[in-house]
Amino acid sequence: MSKSDASATLLTKTLRNILVTEKGLALVVRGTSMLPYLKDKDRVWLKEVNWEQLNLGDLISFELGDVVFTHRVIYKTFGKLLTKGDNNFLPDPPIEPERIIGRVIGFERNGKVVLLSKKQETINKILGVFHAIIGGIGRLCYHLFRNKWGRFQFISRLGRGFLLPVHILERILINGN
Repeated sequence: MSKSDASATLLTKTLRNILVTEKGLALVVRGTSMLPYLKDKDRVWLKEVNWEQLNLGDLISFELGDVVFTHRVIYKTFGKLLTKGDNNFLPDPPIEPERIIGRVIGFERNGKVVLLSKKQETINKILGVFHAIIGGIGRLCYHLFRNKWGRFQFISRLGRGFLLPVHILERILINGN
């Protein structure tokens, strides 16, 4: 284990301990990888989650390297998760259970609080399916064109076009709550 992995594991353990001790944890989102669902500077609230409780479409926070990400679960296998930012064409590298900090149960944007209700969980499952398809297409394109970087860049930009209808759907579903 490298020094970076050791400190990242310590980060995950520390955040999990806070989550368990305080019965919740809030993190501030940085970046645009979850647009339009989550925006830069949104605050997400996490709750402790067991591996068995994770489902397609769930938003989770996890540690990768020495950075904490909040992305959507698009695939679950025995011992690994695939996640993807809603604004990303390619999925993240596989995530092991020990890297998961918690599941998002709500978020705050500009003072407005959105708690993830049963209706919102259903919407997230639908979005999870769409993002799993897009992530699968992205992975296929990556494997087909990874040695042809120029073509892959073109395909990747084109692939981001697949995100547009899903982003429109997300905006409709989010604003429809």
